[in-house]
Amino acid sequence: MLYATQKSIGLKDLDLTAYLRFNPKDDSKLAWLELRHRWPNADLTLQLQQNIGSAGSEFGILPDRRVLQILGTYYP
Repeated sequence: MLYATQKSIGLKDLDLTAYLRFNPKDDSKLAWLELRHRWPNADLTLQLQQNIGSAGSEFGILPDRRVLQILGTYYP
């Protein structure tokens, strides 16, 4: 498993996070990337997840091979 994060990438309060989990037995991988902008009372996030592997592998068996999400969070 690999995990990396970089705070204030390019702009203040813009964070980049990446995650890679791999199964060496069946050579499948789960990759995840997140770009998050933080404000005092809110976050806006772009997330991308990619599942890589053959249909019978740990991560290749997941029904969604690629997921892209935009999330907004408000903290009152």
